[in-house]
Amino acid sequence: LTTTVPTDQYAVLVQYRHWQGRQSVNVLENNRCLLPFTPSLGSLQLSCNQSDATYQLVGANDEILESGEFPATLVELPANAYKLVAIHHNHRRNEWARVNNGTTNPIAVEFKYGAAVLETQPPGASVTGSDGHYWGVTPLQLAELQPGTEYFTLQLNNYEAVQLALKITADQTNMVSTNLTSKSYTGAMRSARQAMSAANYDRAVESLNDALRSQPNDLEASSLLCEANGQWSIQRAEALGKKGDYIAGGLELKTALTYLPGNEQAKQMAADFKQHEPEQREQMRIERLNRPKTVFNARLAKALDADLFESHEFKSPKPYREIESAIFNAFKDQPAMKLTRYPAPQPETFLLEVVQDISGVLLSGGQRICVIVGGQSKDNETHISFKVLEYKTKHNVSMPGLLAFRDDQSTVAVNAARMEMTDKLQTRVIEGVANMTAIIQLAIGQTPPPSTP
Repeated sequence: LTTTVPTDQYAVLVQYRHWQGRQSVNVLENNRCLLPFTPSLGSLQLSCNQSDATYQLVGANDEILESGEFPATLVELPANAYKLVAIHHNHRRNEWARVNNGTTNPIAVEFKYGAAVLETQPPGASVTGSDGHYWGVTPLQLAELQPGTEYFTLQLNNYEAVQLALKITADQTNMVSTNLTSKSYTGAMRSARQAMSAANYDRAVESLNDALRSQPNDLEASSLLCEANGQWSIQRAEALGKKGDYIAGGLELKTALTYLPGNEQAKQMAADFKQHEPEQREQMRIERLNRPKTVFNARLAKALDADLFESHEFKSPKPYREIESAIFNAFKDQPAMKLTRYPAPQPETFLLEVVQDISGVLLSGGQRICVIVGGQSKDNETHISFKVLEYKTKHNVSMPGLLAFRDDQSTVAVNAARMEMTDKLQTRVIEGVANMTAIIQLAIGQTPPPSTP
């Protein structure tokens, strides 16, 4: 460079590519100056294991000095330390690159990746990263994941969200499979635990069955259901024991021990209940034996003057249901008879009532009522009790006005205690009992005695 300047001292700045230097010189008249600058320059040889990666060489003040694709050789760089930014797809790596005077420094950048496979049951869950990046839906295969721990959130409608931490290893595929939990399952399990804490075992059983419908074969729900069923049976057994029903209570405890084989409370209660069972069985035997008579007497207590008439009874080895059906069928088609079947007043019993209108002249008409009660008194015995009630209609005729008649009717038992018994009335009572007895005997398979001439 040749230039004319006044004689003086100057500061000269020299720049060569990315290198620059400053030197003070004295300029004399007609003087030619030779600046003694010797730049410190070196080179970088850049390589990367990913052929489509790019780089940026960053100097002071984050100034990008060079950029391009791998591989590359950068020459005549001032000796210094630089930041090398390598970029591959969405991944960046920062390396320090040192340039020494007169040498070429090789820098090899490696992008190491692992892969992941995410599966859910049911499938279709959305997958997002910890930074909110949406990856897709399951089943999902992810490539080019940098080694380390990746955090994912899996979400599907009506299912609880799942947080996953997955360790990524270079050159390996990491697989994770998870069962999503339905919100109905978690709600049912929460309700079940609350019910268990409150000893509300029937509610707990209901909730746990709901949980298993949402998530069949779930081990936690199945285990808790066994506990709830066992405790519920113990609870029912306690209530039955307080009522004196040790037999039913013992059956509940047997059920409890199938669910909770090692439960000491159930074992102790079962032993205690067993000691009371013989006494209860004897009470049940006596009650069963007397039950038909009890029902029979209770019904007759509502009938007018029922104690004035004689009771009759039969026994049959046939079951009470068969006896009831046979007697009902025997009476239902009888002329002038109205048959009523009442609901069973006690277990293993039946109650039938037959009403027959007795026609006659004004002073001899009335009704015949047959009350029939049967019941299983023993395993192989049915007891049948019946009573025939005869009533006569009593007329009280008056004349309250001219050409006006009034007939006040009442019913009176056909018995010597209530009226004068004529031969005709006596015959009516005898025939009524004989007719009803014959029908019942034939129905239950017993031969009625021959009629007296």
